[in-house]
Amino acid sequence: RFPLALALSQFLYCKFQLRRRKRGFPRWSPRTKGPLRGLDEWAAHFPNNSSFSCYDPTDIQFRFVAGSGHARSAGGVPRTASLDRALSFLRRDFFFVGVVELFSESLCALALRATGSAPQHCGCGFDSNSKRTHQKAKRLANVSLDSLEPRRLEALARLVPRDLTLYVAALRRFEEQVA
Repeated sequence: RFPLALALSQFLYCKFQLRRRKRGFPRWSPRTKGPLRGLDEWAAHFPNNSSFSCYDPTDIQFRFVAGSGHARSAGGVPRTASLDRALSFLRRDFFFVGVVELFSESLCALALRATGSAPQHCGCGFDSNSKRTHQKAKRLANVSLDSLEPRRLEALARLVPRDLTLYVAALRRFEEQVA
């Protein structure tokens, strides 16, 4: 998943769902109104030893690829874990790499990789919306990356620099799989 979208999603989930009443979670900000209230303070909080008993967004995808990562902390990731090592794992040890933003295409590519043939609905010109390859998710808030100011995008990007590099490598790997 695109790392900035994942980080924003984690903030919204922690704010509105998982730990609604968790003390200390930055829900309010004098500078912001609406569902993004508290985002600046939340992003500035990391890296820290506290994830407010919710997600720690700091390079979460890197943590899972490079070690035995945990969603709430960087624990389980060996100090020897490097971005090069994670990129090597991605190239060498993953049978398949899918992309959330290309979910239907990823399912077709996985079917082709696993069985040697693609389902009929994977052909060019097929209306993928008519095939049940995704589910409608309940939106926590009407917020998207497109609505964020550059400073907020930069704050989220500071949380996930290694994830951004892994995402680009995953896109390249996906492209190789479907070529």
